[in-house]
Amino acid sequence: MLPLHSTFSRQFEKLLLALSVFLFSITAFAQSQIDTVRITQFVNQIKDSYNIPGVAVSITDLDSAIYLEHFGKINPHEQLLIGSCSKSFTALLILKLQQKKLLHIDEPVVKYLNIKTNAPIVKGRAR
Repeated sequence: MLPLHSTFSRQFEKLLLALSVFLFSITAFAQSQIDTVRITQFVNQIKDSYNIPGVAVSITDLDSAIYLEHFGKINPHEQLLIGSCSKSFTALLILKLQQKKLLHIDEPVVKYLNIKTNAPIVKGRAR
């Protein structure tokens, strides 16, 4: 396990943020065709800028992969663990939904889920 503040960890966080912003700024998810050349150039630029040894990128559209590439020292037949990266993607998606006024982060989550709970609903942000 990498130390929390290792150089590689910081580089990976920057890459993750850059890729997230890039992928959500294009309309790849709403289209059946994407600009694979642009994505490949972008990933290579970020990988080289931060001296990251290897990156795997997968873009899916519901049930199929529409872009699947590996860059650098990545074995294409090896499964990679996403680890806690999904938390960053989830947070980014929530903020994108708020930006589009599809949800409000100060509202209780049960407002958006089809579940019943007896737990008290507390309004306000966690500090």
